[in-house]
Amino acid sequence: MSEAAAAPYLKCLGQLFSGDDQALVAHYTSLDTLGKLLGSEQKPGKNDGPAACWRSLWATPVQFLNDRTEGTIGLDLFRKAAQQRLGASELKADERNRAKTVLTYASDLLDRPGTLPTDVFQVSFSAERDDLSQWRSYGDDGFGCAVVTDVKSLRAVADVVGWVVYDPDMQRELIENALAMVEDSWDYRDLQRYLLAVASFIKHHGFSPEREFRAIKFVDSHKPDDGPVCIRTAGRRLVPYLDLVQLDLDNEHLSIYQIVLGPSWQLMSFDDEEAVPHQDEVSASREDERFLRHHVVQGVARLLEIYELTEKVKVDRSAIPYDPR
Repeated sequence: MSEAAAAPYLKCLGQLFSGDDQALVAHYTSLDTLGKLLGSEQKPGKNDGPAACWRSLWATPVQFLNDRTEGTIGLDLFRKAAQQRLGASELKADERNRAKTVLTYASDLLDRPGTLPTDVFQVSFSAERDDLSQWRSYGDDGFGCAVVTDVKSLRAVADVVGWVVYDPDMQRELIENALAMVEDSWDYRDLQRYLLAVASFIKHHGFSPEREFRAIKFVDSHKPDDGPVCIRTAGRRLVPYLDLVQLDLDNEHLSIYQIVLGPSWQLMSFDDEEAVPHQDEVSASREDERFLRHHVVQGVARLLEIYELTEKVKVDRSAIPYDPR
C-alpha cells in the first residue's frame, strides 16, 4: 500500500468496506494473460518451497469499463443525499457546511471528464468461480481461466477492497454512512478521492449476477520518470493502467490458490474425436486422468512446473456444459 494509505479518508474507506479477509475471489482472464501474471516467491521463514503469487495485476480506471454508468450512479446519490440534508431545518452549522461541500464536489466530479489524480484504478474479481456470463464476457468466451486469490492478499496491494453494492436501498445506506464519516480536515483531493472511491463500489442492479469484488488504487504520481501509469491499447482505444503488484514489491505478494479452466476447453476434451467408448462406465479417476492429459491442461501444468508450483496450485475445470461453436 502507498504512503497515502495512512490518510484519514482511506481509514474511513477501510471501515466502510471491511469484511472477511479469508474469503476467496476469482479473476476471469485469458490463458495468454495467465502466462504473464503467474509467478512464485519464497516466503521469509518458509521452508516448503516457493508460494504461488501474481507477478502482475493490471488495474484500469472505472470509466474505461463496460458499464457506461460507472461512478456516476454513486456520485449522483451523493449529490441527492447532500441536497436532502441541506433541506433539513434541524441541521447543525458544521453538518450543513459539510453537506454543501459534498454537494459541490459531487456535482463538479459529475460534470468533469476526470484526470489521472482522480482516476479510480480498479481490478475486478467475483465470488463466483464458475459463472457462464463471466466466462463469456471476461474469460475469453470460455477458453480462458479463473484465477482464485484471497481478500487478505488484495488488501495488501490496494488502497481499498470491497464488494460492489447493487441493491438501491443498500446503496443509499452506504452513501448515508459515507456522508457521516466526512471530516472537515480533509483537503480537496482527499474528499474527491473519498467520494470517487465510494461511488466506484456502486453499480447498476443489472450487473448483480456478477457478484463483483473490487480492489482499487489511486496514483500519487504520473510523471513519465517516476509514475506507475502506463498506456495500452484495448480495441481501438488507448487505456491507462497501473500494475498493483509492481507498485508494492515490498509487500507480501498476492497468493494464488486455484486455476479453473473455462467450459469451452472442457467440452473440447470430451468431443467425439476424443471420447472413450461407454463413457458412462468410465470411472471418476479415469476421467481425471483424461482431463490431466488434455493439451490445454498440460500447458498450464508446464507453467506451474516452471515456477515449482505443481503441488501448490490446484487446476480444475468448469462444470458448465457450454459450447461456443
